[in-house]
Amino acid sequence: HAERRVYCSKECMERSPEIKAMKAGRSGLKNGHWKGGILSRRDGYVYERVEGHPFAQKFGYVLQHRLVMERHLRATDPASPWLVEIGGELFLSRACHVHHKDEDRSNNHLSNLQCMTPAEHRRHHNEEVRKALAFYRKHHPPT
Repeated sequence: HAERRVYCSKECMERSPEIKAMKAGRSGLKNGHWKGGILSRRDGYVYERVEGHPFAQKFGYVLQHRLVMERHLRATDPASPWLVEIGGELFLSRACHVHHKDEDRSNNHLSNLQCMTPAEHRRHHNEEVRKALAFYRKHHPPT
């Protein structure tokens, strides 16, 4: 099909202004796969697209439970030690771990979220494991 080929390679095609313009016209709302900027991952976490967020991951997505806590603290307690100022705006610090009280990673209601230090968060989950092991050992004694 060499006689029908317009570009010499895929790399050359990707650099062409026509293809760049076509791809730019299919981003965000114009993309057929757009789901409102919300992604649910296999690990159970929900991500939300936020343009210009300093802690955004690939393609501008931030963990939704962190955004819920960040918005709540901005509105109710702007002097919170969990918030850091970046470029004149307040954002949830990376030092803040947002814990899901019911362990459901997709339940991002404010009543289900709690700010913790990394050490407190680790301690909480280690305690849960210890309780589960104690329960198991109590009900399944060694033979």
